[in-house]
Amino acid sequence: ADECASEGEARHVFTHQVWNMHLYSLQVSADTAAPEGWQFFTLEEMQRLTIPTAMKASLRIARERLQRI
Repeated sequence: ADECASEGEARHVFTHQVWNMHLYSLQVSADTAAPEGWQFFTLEEMQRLTIPTAMKASLRIARERLQRI
């Protein structure tokens, strides 16, 4: 990655389990291919994704990061 940055932490509580997540962002050049099994999205494409509640903190941070670029 051209740049990797810690973006903070998020916590999601299920009825029987707690997830403490460390969130990171990666910035790569536009011509970088996503690793096998992964996919890169533009900000516009991200707006159309269905995201589970547990992952919404990471989506919010991704949106904020993309808007700063």
